[in-house]
Amino acid sequence: MFFKIKKLENLDLITVKTSSNFEVVLSDLGAGIYKILFNGKVMNYGPKDIEEYSKIDQYYGKTIGRFAGRIKDANWNGIQFKANENSNLLHSGKHGVHNKRFKYSVKETTNCVKVVFFNSRFRKKIIISWQISFKSYL
Repeated sequence: MFFKIKKLENLDLITVKTSSNFEVVLSDLGAGIYKILFNGKVMNYGPKDIEEYSKIDQYYGKTIGRFAGRIKDANWNGIQFKANENSNLLHSGKHGVHNKRFKYSVKETTNCVKVVFFNSRFRKKIIISWQISFKSYL
């Protein structure tokens, strides 16, 4: 079990790999999962190109919010938002957390890597935690 961090212009990638060829690539953009691999084969759906992942307004593996789902007519309790899906608001639109960079900490133990993302630029602090563990079931 090990991890490495790759800092790019628009985001950081945190790669966690186990001795059983399981690999997860996390991103500080949207506190999301960019890629999951097993034996070198990609196991999740999303943009293959990291530049596309960092620039598109999609939610592939990223944390969504402040709102999750659709708000009919982009109006919630009398507050009017800018619609981004026909007349509705989907996943908070372009100002949602999927487009925000998060600070993060990485802690490694003998059989676990824990990545904690946090962002305090919102009214309430947002914390997202991923823990990748290795357990042998053989």
